[in-house]
Amino acid sequence: MKKLLISFALVVAFVVPVMMADPVSMMGTPWTVNNTTSNSPVAYALQYNPTLQQFIVTHGALTATNALQIKIWVNTTGTITNGAQTGTWYPSNTNAATEYILANSYAVTNYVWIQAVTTNSVTVGASYGN
Repeated sequence: MKKLLISFALVVAFVVPVMMADPVSMMGTPWTVNNTTSNSPVAYALQYNPTLQQFIVTHGALTATNALQIKIWVNTTGTITNGAQTGTWYPSNTNAATEYILANSYAVTNYVWIQAVTTNSVTVGASYGN
């Protein structure tokens, strides 16, 4: 019984904090990206990406759903060089909104960053986590 309690305590001590990790700001106070490409800082991604992990993207009104695209980049070095693009996401509507990108939809390695690409002036903010 004592071994079972110790095992349970270890699981709670190591698994629960990973699943309850605070979101990491990728594009803090909403940025204005004006017909250009803008990289977020690199963030450490969890080795195990539970379904709860997601990107949260808040955007202003759009002229079209393709006026904003979020490219998801990953690598194992922690820099914005030598990365691999693992996916591209487009908003589902043109109204100002907060939308979610489930991280388990894309292969994420040790480090992750996003790139906002716009065709006109768009206000966008994003975070990664639960």
